Amino acid sequence: GGEALEIAHRITRIAFDKTGTLTFGKPSVTDTVIFNDLSVKEFYTIVSSVENGSEHPLARTIVLKGQQLEVTLSDPEEFISTSGQGIEAKMN
Repeated sequence: GGEALEIAHRITRIAFDKTGTLTFGKPSVTDTVIFNDLSVKEFYTIVSSVENGSEHPLARTIVLKGQQLEVTLSDPEEFISTSGQGIEAKMN
């Protein structure tokens, strides 16, 4: 509100969250480290296809990254979502 803006000029210090990062209010993929011979695009083709069936907010972020890389999504052969436990899927 207006009162907060009026006193903002007295701010001398700002504390960030425990990671020391600024956030945009929604998650995003910033880095990808792959520990086998898959390319980044191959990796996101698989994980975006699997996460596309998940309702978790972080899954949406992974699918969005795949869309940014213009991967083609396909449906897993098997998909199980267990609340609080994650997902299991079989691809190819």
